[in-house]
Amino acid sequence: MTVKEWALFFAPASHEPGDSPSTSTRARMSWAPLLKRVFAIDITTCPQWSGPLTLISVIEEPGVIVKILRPLRLPARATKSPGQP
Repeated sequence: MTVKEWALFFAPASHEPGDSPSTSTRARMSWAPLLKRVFAIDITTCPQWSGPLTLISVIEEPGVIVKILRPLRLPARATKSPGQP
């Protein structure tokens, strides 16, 4: 995911010139309010300290991700959810 794509989590949704009338007339939510509404997850507030969270970096290089997660003994690859085949 690129930095630009991550920024969409926090940015308010905007209407693009090419939007169809059905989508441009309805208000669209950005990812942060949508996640809060559907899953009761607030990705803009620290769950421990209740302060605001700010995106400071996005790490996209697989090698760098492995170097960060391996010492923490966290999986460097996505694992299957219990319901997935």
